[in-house]
Amino acid sequence: MPAKRDPKVTAAIEALEKGEHGSWAEAARAHKVKRNTLLMRWEADHPGGELPKGFAETAAAEPTKEARQLVKRLNEAKNRANASAAEAREARRQLSESQQEVSRLEKQIELSGKIKNVPPPRWAVRKPKGEQRKAIVVGLYSDWHVGEVVQPEEMADYNAYNPKIAEQRIGRFFERSILVARNYLRGVEYEGIVLVNLGDTISGDIHEELRETNEWSNYEAVPPAAAWTAAGVKLLAQNFGKVHYVGVPGNHPRDSKKPRYKGRSRHNADTMVSRLVAQELKGDKRVTFSISDGISADFQVYDVKFRAEHGDEARGGSGIQGAMLPVALRAHRIRKQAEAEGHPFDVLLMGHWHQLMSLPAKGVIVNGAGKGYDEYARAKGFEPEPPQQLLFVVTPEHGITAQLPLFIRHRDQEGW
Repeated sequence: MPAKRDPKVTAAIEALEKGEHGSWAEAARAHKVKRNTLLMRWEADHPGGELPKGFAETAAAEPTKEARQLVKRLNEAKNRANASAAEAREARRQLSESQQEVSRLEKQIELSGKIKNVPPPRWAVRKPKGEQRKAIVVGLYSDWHVGEVVQPEEMADYNAYNPKIAEQRIGRFFERSILVARNYLRGVEYEGIVLVNLGDTISGDIHEELRETNEWSNYEAVPPAAAWTAAGVKLLAQNFGKVHYVGVPGNHPRDSKKPRYKGRSRHNADTMVSRLVAQELKGDKRVTFSISDGISADFQVYDVKFRAEHGDEARGGSGIQGAMLPVALRAHRIRKQAEAEGHPFDVLLMGHWHQLMSLPAKGVIVNGAGKGYDEYARAKGFEPEPPQQLLFVVTPEHGITAQLPLFIRHRDQEGW
């Protein structure tokens, strides 16, 4: 007796035969089936190797059955190699170094000195005279992963994501930045806003599963991500008068599988997004830009000195301490490095970890994720966190004075 066939897969096959879909991923989402299951069923029903109607342009992008088997065998061989005793010894050595580094954290010295050779905009360092109720807003903007798809049925219905939702959430970020600053903190005269793009604006394709499931490629994701960001910067300029845009590269938009250190910024789509935003706003005297040529960027607001980087060089994060240990270690190392280079800072700003952790008294702030909770985080058992970005207010008297998370998810409007 033949095996019973899934009616959803059958419906998807029939739709593909009629030419109703332009890709495997589109058909799989429309009929709520797994893409690989759909592909194997098509191959079984069409042994001649023909593609569905309208698939001629994408045929080269679809891996063959033999190719998938070779990739599976290659991955199995890599997994066996990674289990070697030499790597286990190296892991134990690194753990020992990390434990020693933690003990040294308690003996940090206070920061001193001034940033040199990185002059920020004059409006961001000038202390206002007379009126004391003045401030500058800082908005953290990161981990939007434009182009990625998160299926709610794989997330216990906690989160969903796709390019349409990305556009809506980016819009809410800019709108709520203004709403919160103007309505929640009334009576403050804002001298401007700093928008810090901490990277991973687009999803990228550094992982095999992202290449298979992303709705947009890197080339498709960059133009809309830049356009949405530029529109938001214009809105900020209209409401705050002055905007300083700081941009650093993330890890997902890089053009190589492994992280690179030489040419890190110019080989990263985040830098392209930032430069497109700068080109769009060229000539607008209300907006200034600081787009990093390396891994990080420094800027100053009143007397508070900041360093911004994506955060992917903070490695580790297992155990009960979660991301706190690698983040603290990274902040400590970068602080010592900055002092030695003559560019000390007060607060390190990072993204990457998809967890909002604001500890300015400890010299570190980690932004949340515009994309929100995803399949990787759920599989690893990480605690769910709603899509959010951080807004904080800096005053000349007290530095970082108010911190306000911006919750940017709206399920009814997003349609899931």
